Parts: sequence; structure tokens; C-alpha cells
Amino acid sequence: MVGNHSYGKTVEQIDPLEFVIANKCPEGYTPFYENNGVPIDHIFYRFVEDQRAKNYHQPQLGAFITAHVRMVVRRAALLNPQAWLYADTDCVVFAADVTDRLDIDAKRYGAWKIEESGAEYQIIAKKVYAQLNGSKRSAKGLHVKKLDANDFQEWFDGTPPVQTQVQRQNFLAVLQGAEMFRAQIRHGTAVEKLRVS
Repeated sequence: MVGNHSYGKTVEQIDPLEFVIANKCPEGYTPFYENNGVPIDHIFYRFVEDQRAKNYHQPQLGAFITAHVRMVVRRAALLNPQAWLYADTDCVVFAADVTDRLDIDAKRYGAWKIEESGAEYQIIAKKVYAQLNGSKRSAKGLHVKKLDANDFQEWFDGTPPVQTQVQRQNFLAVLQGAEMFRAQIRHGTAVEKLRVS
């Protein structure tokens, strides 16, 4: 009964530190200070000791949903282990047709759906793959739109790309004097070698 939109709430953990921005210090709050001991105007905080779980905090539901779906994906992969290539949270990829052995319905919630048939991919690592015609690509941690077919080919051959990315800083760090944006160098996931026996 838990839809995709509310799954994350079941496993949410609330930080005991609570911040407010206000003209005057609200009752029960304390002015927030920079590292040099100077208070930051209009920023106040308090520790919330009574961290009672909300009604929707049900980590056992989140664990059950995750475990259940992983077992569904595992069972699908075991339909043809020799042809199985890749699996993620909600998909399986095979080098052979297994559609006659799956519960497939494009409209029914929870049933398998066919997204591709006969397409060729380079599977490089977890959440890193590219369709050879370039229409679908995934590169976890990198800006995939800044990568072209040559980047994926070099990655497939063993040389992951490197990108300089601009990241927005944590709000609290900015309040303490950090720049709002910072440059960061990200390396593509190392290639995982597939062993075929």
C-alpha cells in the first residue's frame, strides 16, 4: 500500500538539530555562532531531545519493500543465469529472450514491462551503461549529458572519464562563511570486469 512517493518517509531519520531563520530569537532557541564566535544574524537553533518517531516512520516496512523487490529481481535473473547480464533496483537485462517466463503487463502495477528488445549496450559498471546507438546512457555520479559516445567507449576500454563539477554547498556551511558553490573533481566508476566461464 506504500506508493513510490512515500517509501522514503518510512526509513527517514530526523536530525535532532533544528534551525530557524527569524527576525528575533524564538523561545527555546539559541543564536547560532560562526567558528570565530560571532553570532550569525537571524539564525537560531535548538536541540530536539524528544525524537519520537512519526507515525509514518516504519523502517521495517522500508526493509521489507527493499528485500522483497530484490528477491523479485533475483528470481528474474535466475530464469536464465547464463544469459543474465545486469540487474538494478527494478530491471533485469539478458542476452537472450526470457519474456515467455516473466509476468509481463505494461499497465499493471508490480508486473514486468519490456523497455527494450534487441538493443545493444555497453555495460561498464553498476549504473553505468550506454546503448550503442547513443539513445540511452547512464553514468552514476557524472553529468551524462556532457559525455559522448567516445567517452563511453574509452570508459568501456578501461579509462573512466573525469569531470570538474560545480556543487552547491550545504546551507549550514554557507551560513558559517563557506562559498555557496564549490568545484569538485569526479572520476567515473572503475570498470568492472565481466568473467564468463
